[in-house]
Order: sequence, then C-alpha cells, then structure tokens
Amino acid sequence: MFTVKRIFVVFGLLLAVPCRAGSDALERRLRDLSVPFYYDLGSDSIDVSEYPKIRRRQYGIFVDRCSSCHTLARPINSTLRFREEWEFYLHRMRIFSFSADDGPLRKAEREDILEFLVYDSQIRKIRKEQDFLDTDRRLREKYEALHEERIKLLRESVLRNSAH
Repeated sequence: MFTVKRIFVVFGLLLAVPCRAGSDALERRLRDLSVPFYYDLGSDSIDVSEYPKIRRRQYGIFVDRCSSCHTLARPINSTLRFREEWEFYLHRMRIFSFSADDGPLRKAEREDILEFLVYDSQIRKIRKEQDFLDTDRRLREKYEALHEERIKLLRESVLRNSAH
C-alpha cells in the first residue's frame, strides 16, 4: 500500500530527470507538481523592510534555520496565526531539527523564530485577514488542480511502466 510520503517520493523520482534538462518554467512547474502541502505553492519570502529592527533580525534567523529543512513558503502561507499554534509547530520542528545538518534549534533561536512568527501573523494574517484568506483560497484551488494533474501523470507512468 502506498503512503502519501511514498507517492511524493516516487513522483519526485519520476520528475527528476526531465527537471535537470528543462527550462526554468518547466522546473517551476515540476516543483509545483511535487509539493506536499498547498501552502508550499505560495510566496517563500516576506517583505520585512517596514518591520521593527528586532523583527528583521528574527526574520534572518527564521530564514536561515527554517529553510534548511523545508520551504519557507510552508510557514509563511500556513494558516497558523496564534502564539499557541506556533509554539506547538516549533516544538515539532525542534524534534525534527535534531537530524538537521546544522543541528537542533537552540532555545534562543526557537524564541526568536516564535516571536517573529507571532508578530508577522498579526501583521499579515490577522490585520489583513481578508487578503490572507483570499491568498489561501487561491493556493488551495491551485493545489487541487495540480493534484488532478499529478494523478493523471502517475497513472500514465504506471501504465507506461507496466507495458514494458
């Protein structure tokens, strides 16, 4: 029986060869087809130029540490908004970070990342809630369309491979 993780691994392997030889547009398309979560399809950066200096510093820590394990689009576009949600998320990431190349998240890093995520959520997800919800809806719709395309490509691949 295939698990979701296995399906994405197989799908990624199927796409790896054409991706190396393709154009930037093709590479982006193939990357989009292989994302495991809809919020991975959104922006992977935040304009923090108007944020307070301490938040800009914390953003740098967030970018450095979080991008070593997953796309920055994942937390940036996730529906997490409140301190308690981010605390739980960061607790999970701390556990996963023990296997990271740059080592586990230190307490000070977790605190800086948490403070940044809470502040940013207040600015982008709560104060501008309708804009955020509109973006979330568009990302979900895009992901659903890509899911249908993934299923079609997987079926074609299975049929092609079973014919040999």
